[in-house]
Amino acid sequence: MADKTDVDQAFDLGFLEDSIGEIDEIDAVSSRVIAFEEDTEIPTKYLVRKIFSPHLEPPYHYHPAGEKTHRRKKSFSIPTPLRIYCFKIGGPFCPIFKSKPSLLLRQKGVSPFHYTVFTSDIVTPNKVKSTWGQDASDGRSSFAKQDDILALLTFASRDVSEISAKAVHKITQAVSKLSGDNKAEAIRKNGLEVILKMHSLEQYEALGKAFTDGKIDDLSGLKLSEIQAIMIVDPPHCYIELSCDHPDGAKLQREMSSLLVPYCSKFPFLTIREPLQKVNGSSPTNSPASKQRRLADSHDQQTVPAIGIMLMFAQTAKRNADKALKAMRVHPTLTQAKLPKEITEEDEVHFKLSSESNGLLLSLKQSSPFAGVRITVIVNKNLEQVERFYSLITGKTPLAYNKIEEGLSCRTYPLSRKLELQLVSHPQVKSHQVQHIALCFAVEDMNQMCSEIPGGVRNIGEGHWHVTDPDGNSVILYSLLQ
Repeated sequence: MADKTDVDQAFDLGFLEDSIGEIDEIDAVSSRVIAFEEDTEIPTKYLVRKIFSPHLEPPYHYHPAGEKTHRRKKSFSIPTPLRIYCFKIGGPFCPIFKSKPSLLLRQKGVSPFHYTVFTSDIVTPNKVKSTWGQDASDGRSSFAKQDDILALLTFASRDVSEISAKAVHKITQAVSKLSGDNKAEAIRKNGLEVILKMHSLEQYEALGKAFTDGKIDDLSGLKLSEIQAIMIVDPPHCYIELSCDHPDGAKLQREMSSLLVPYCSKFPFLTIREPLQKVNGSSPTNSPASKQRRLADSHDQQTVPAIGIMLMFAQTAKRNADKALKAMRVHPTLTQAKLPKEITEEDEVHFKLSSESNGLLLSLKQSSPFAGVRITVIVNKNLEQVERFYSLITGKTPLAYNKIEEGLSCRTYPLSRKLELQLVSHPQVKSHQVQHIALCFAVEDMNQMCSEIPGGVRNIGEGHWHVTDPDGNSVILYSLLQ
């Protein structure tokens, strides 16, 4: 793998290179080695909306609003008795939403004023890289825990372009008083934005209610314009997102984390999502099911899962590899899989998730010349088209490896020092449907990407887009909040 960036420094992958000592006892925190998200846990976003109406004097007003997100449903409430007239379905442009809403429900003379917009959008929390901005508390801040709520507060000001340390202190005091969170803490700031760590969803919502009730207008000379929950991340260049039904997500997280907890505290190359809607019988919320593939009825063709992830242990980490392999063989969610000899090597062992709805292939490679993680895509159709697609997504040129006599073709993208994406194609090996799994990539310039991807992309939320590769696999593209 190419030594391209230092992104791997944020990931604890030393266990793939060197053997470790005794295993620590598993606790509640270590059971979260693999990230888990529930759609219903996405907090409300609060913002000031500019309302246009010919019946207002002047013709527009600014009003605080709450935007609830359940991925396929948004609900807004404006706490002001306004006279706003309905737009017809598919009607004129609505400045409130900067789009054509599917439906507006008019209520006259009611306070608070409510209306609901049903869309097909899928919304996810904004992601912020850990290096965003600068420390907001002179090095005294503590690290955010997984159960904390991180609130990004955006301010407007005509006089200043950067929030001072004194203003941050006053903002934190005001937030503590209004939310009831006396331990609220500012951890990062950038320009006119501040990230505060809050200790419960109830306290975050109390702050939002104070905002929509008009109790927050001016904080230290700054006008608060938006409150939203964010995630601070150190994402790898590529990872796999797996969706499953409630309550299977939390259980699967614990079971999969148990494989890795003896070796690392965080494994960001696989995440588990539990959508609001059921996965069975429909596409998952953030990871639409891969297209059903019709395979030729031929005894010469062998089928394998289309998406896989492999842990590659160096010879110096043989002890770790032996322990991990032993744990995989007795793990309740894994069954050993025999892959065709055309696409595997002797030092590789493969497993498949037992659940029928999840076809992820989990593999282990012993005595690897490179220690790291490999994400694999088994290609059914035109390898050249798939290669061009992932070259565009990753911005890299793959390393080509072909065994012409055997018909094997491999394209390997070195995404970082310990992460690679590999495309594998063989005429006698076909991939079967991998339901509810998506490959996720961080993208810097999404505007350019949208114009270059054949067939276009579908926006599924703030900073998130969905596209399918030429072979029908689901791909999620996301951008980090700048």
